[in-house]
Amino acid sequence: MNSFNQFKVNIYRDMSESQHLHTDVELLYVVEGSINIKIKDAVFTLKRDDVFVINSSIQHSIETVEKSIVCSIMYDYQILVHILKKPNSFFMCNSSVDKSKSYNEIIRLCRDVVYQHVASIKKTDSLMYSMLYKLLDELVEHHMVDDTNSEISENHDADEKLQIIIHYVHTNYQDGISLSDLAKQMYTSTSTLSRLFKKQTGTYFAEYVNQVRTRYAIDELLYTEKNMTKIAMDCGFSNASAFTKVFREIYNMAPTEYRQKMKGNVKNEVQVDDDIKEKIQAEFKRPDEDEYQVAPVETIVDVQNTTELKRCWNKLINVGFIHDVLRANTQYHIEYLHKELGFTYARIW
Repeated sequence: MNSFNQFKVNIYRDMSESQHLHTDVELLYVVEGSINIKIKDAVFTLKRDDVFVINSSIQHSIETVEKSIVCSIMYDYQILVHILKKPNSFFMCNSSVDKSKSYNEIIRLCRDVVYQHVASIKKTDSLMYSMLYKLLDELVEHHMVDDTNSEISENHDADEKLQIIIHYVHTNYQDGISLSDLAKQMYTSTSTLSRLFKKQTGTYFAEYVNQVRTRYAIDELLYTEKNMTKIAMDCGFSNASAFTKVFREIYNMAPTEYRQKMKGNVKNEVQVDDDIKEKIQAEFKRPDEDEYQVAPVETIVDVQNTTELKRCWNKLINVGFIHDVLRANTQYHIEYLHKELGFTYARIW
């Protein structure tokens, strides 16, 4: 949708994904049918107009229960790093089980995003960006939780600790990253933190750091003209050779090959079926759709009936502190402005 992949909006028919994780925060909105989302040992069934947020690097799987149409909205974690500030913040948004709060505004915004995505009634993505930011703001204001305690002890929830680690990596991926330093900040041992991370993600910490760095490197490869050395240094690698070695291990090709192969195909969104477009356009069209359409306005000006415009902006000026008036330079400027503007009053304090 936009450079550096800050947002991704896709609409899927009969969505199904085996167990996996990703650094992006994903919001799922069920347009039609029902799906099951499995988070660890818990299974949640989402039906029409249900919303669910999958936090960063949480293992999950998705399967269709009944023929479904699902909208997936992905927020790049780097946006959240800059917006949320707190490393242990995460979202609790699950309308299928949480009846203690209203989800009406999130549902309304999701419907607007879906409609705009399929209708494409605007010349640019500006309106879509505003919708996605409104949606993120709603999540932050009403569905975000965080721990305000200054110390992180052993009895804190593992998911919460995982969010702290992820936030640390995304904040410092361009610089030196030390699991031992992070362990000290969290009042635990390096080995304990390493085991926790491996258990939660299925990936070793060092491997995850390389994955994050190459993820940002891909954005640089596709959307900039930087050379390999510059990209390597900007993404936290010691040199271009180290960058190429890690990149090849993950993607089975050198970064230069990847750039040549993928740069002409950076727009790789999932295409929406025509029948889904028709259904959504018919069902989601809002009565107040004129909000997004600029209607022509006719104004009649009678140039025969005129009155003199009286200037009032030049009646008073602000001079400053009273002791400034004692200065010859200030007195000169006051006299000059009086001559040029013809003001009546001077304000001093």
